[in-house]
Amino acid sequence: MPKFKSELLQYTNINTTNSDNSQLHSCISEEVRRISIPIFSKFEEIVLQISKREVGSLGKEEFINKDTRITDYLKQFDVDIQSCVGMNQVHKDHIVIVDSKNRRQFLLKTDGLITIEPDIFLMVKTADCLPVFFYEPNKKIIGVAHLGWKGIFLDLGSKMIKKMVKLGANIEDIYIGVGPFIRNCCYNVSKDRIDKFQEKYGNDTKIYQQRKGKYYLDLQYLLQRQFEKIGCSKQKIEFLSLCTSCNNQDFFSYRKGDRDNVILGIIGRRTYGRK
Repeated sequence: MPKFKSELLQYTNINTTNSDNSQLHSCISEEVRRISIPIFSKFEEIVLQISKREVGSLGKEEFINKDTRITDYLKQFDVDIQSCVGMNQVHKDHIVIVDSKNRRQFLLKTDGLITIEPDIFLMVKTADCLPVFFYEPNKKIIGVAHLGWKGIFLDLGSKMIKKMVKLGANIEDIYIGVGPFIRNCCYNVSKDRIDKFQEKYGNDTKIYQQRKGKYYLDLQYLLQRQFEKIGCSKQKIEFLSLCTSCNNQDFFSYRKGDRDNVILGIIGRRTYGRK
C-alpha cells in the first residue's frame, strides 16, 4: 500500500475488454492536486504522478522556461526538473531509448520514451489522449507513451512492449497503467474513423458504440486488445476510470476547448525508493 494515502486516489480497476459506462465516473478529491495509478503503488522505487487542472498547464513551454508551476509541482514528490525528459508529441509511433545524456531535453517527433537508468523521469503531456505508463520490475525498465487514436491505430502500445522486451523485459512481467483520457461515453467520431478501425480489426462491434445516430470510439478496448494480443498479462493492466471530458473541472480536455493546456504525467525509478 502507498505510504502517502492522502496523496493517492483509489479508482475502480477497469481491466476488462468490454466497456461499462456505469463505471466511467469517479469522485475526485478536491484536496489532491495530483493522482497516481494504484497498480504501481506497491513499487517503492517508482514515482508516478499525473497533474490535475488546478495545478495549471504543464507543457513544453513551462518545461523549457523552468516555469515555477512545473518546478514547484515536481518538488512535491522530490523530482528535479534537470532529471526529466519530455516529448514533442506528434501522434506517430517513434520511440526513443533515453539515458542520462537526454536529461533536461524535449525530444522531437517522439511519442514513446523508455529507459533502464534510475533517477531519470519520463514525461508525457495529454488533454484527452491516453497517458500510458510501463514498468518491468525485474529488469527495472520503465516507459511512457502518448497515444491518441492515431497512436493506437499505429500499434504504438505493442511497439512499446516489443522495445522493452528487446531490452530484456519479460512480457508477462510488464505492468501497464493508463491515466485519464476521453472515454467512449464522450469520444464521438466520424463514421469514416470507425470504418478505418473496422478495416484494420475486422467487423468487431466492440470497438465502438452507436447512440442516437452518433459513433463513439472505445479507445480502452482497442488498447487493451492490443496489449493482450501481444501477450501482456491482463492482471497487470489498469485503466483509471476517469474521462477527461466528463471530468473537465479536474483535467484539461481538448474536446472541451482546452486547446493549449495539458496535464502532465511523469514516471521514474528512484535508486532509494519513494520519499
